[in-house]
Amino acid sequence: MLILSSLLLVSGAIAVFALNVILSDQGRLVVGYQDMVRGGVPYVLLVPLTLGLALSLFGFVRRRSRFRGAVAVLEGAILAFFVFLFTGMTALPDHRLTVAVGDAFPGYSLPDQNGVIRAVAAHERRAPAIYIFYRGDW
Repeated sequence: MLILSSLLLVSGAIAVFALNVILSDQGRLVVGYQDMVRGGVPYVLLVPLTLGLALSLFGFVRRRSRFRGAVAVLEGAILAFFVFLFTGMTALPDHRLTVAVGDAFPGYSLPDQNGVIRAVAAHERRAPAIYIFYRGDW
């Protein structure tokens, strides 16, 4: 029963991911899409995958068999893939800081948190400010 439950959790999470990938290209949303794409961490996928792996490992410890071990290894590999996909693949590329202390801040044109475009010329005089560059979302 534990192995079946773990397989259902993992296959359900994969199905939600696959549906979101397929349907997001068509402009439709599926349950959990906003959490998966816009959230800080896609818990909609990672929680069921982790629970599924935990159940399969518990089932393997209770009654050892090759099948239960294979299921646990497969689910661990699937979880590792999704963790890598959502963390490793979203890392920013290598870059260097182009503004040194004391340099003039370059001009920009960017939307603020309300969607209003804020533009400043490169050498425009302005009051001191703190600039926070939010990485963005998934």
